[in-house]
Amino acid sequence: MTKEIIMIHGWGTQAYNSSVSLAKNKPDIAWKDRQVLVKQLAKKYPLRFFNLPGFCGVGEPKKKFFDLEDFSNYLDKWLKFQGITPLAIVGYSFGGAVALDYKVRFRSKSRIILVSPALKRRDSLKSIIGRLAKNLVPPKYTKILKSLYQSLFSTYYHEGSTFLRKSYDKIVRRDTRSQLTKVLPEDMLLVFGNSDTSTPYDYVSSIVKRNKLNCTIIPGGDHNIGETHPRLVSSAIIRFLSK
Repeated sequence: MTKEIIMIHGWGTQAYNSSVSLAKNKPDIAWKDRQVLVKQLAKKYPLRFFNLPGFCGVGEPKKKFFDLEDFSNYLDKWLKFQGITPLAIVGYSFGGAVALDYKVRFRSKSRIILVSPALKRRDSLKSIIGRLAKNLVPPKYTKILKSLYQSLFSTYYHEGSTFLRKSYDKIVRRDTRSQLTKVLPEDMLLVFGNSDTSTPYDYVSSIVKRNKLNCTIIPGGDHNIGETHPRLVSSAIIRFLSK
């Protein structure tokens, strides 16, 4: 096992290949708004950045889409290619879902830190209205209206390639909270902002309490705590790994 930390970014449009085509030599580009967090962690541990297919200049696979398991399978292959078993894996937002799925399915010895993990996403008012409207529309028009709705209201969707659009369609509906029960408390840390409205702590609080999981709540933090509260997040990670 190495002393490295693997950093897995979230599902941000700023890291889509279409946005970073001239920056393929910058593996940390998905973390450009969280450089303070990266620098704080780098003072204690060597960092290596794992970038998802379709992001940060990493080529898209010859598949129509990836589901969560495909992304974590890709992580497993990447780690084997790198020849490392890292000390820890830090997953941010969707990266947290990938890290958790990898930890559970591959029984990884690496510890995992899930920052604002997207294990279940909050339903927006628009998505709720969309589901209600679906029941009022003839089935033959459903797919057309769904595509139109996503193109109008979802930046994740309308700024993505066909692969990213179809992949996002798959992952956005996933609820992987049950996987938290399959990891030993000493092997996992969760970090949430107490004002996170995208992936609220309330969605996992009962599991955290019942299984006595390590969890740090950042006061005043929203989903972007890595950007707004980098020193608090990095301190929590360093304390956890020093135990």
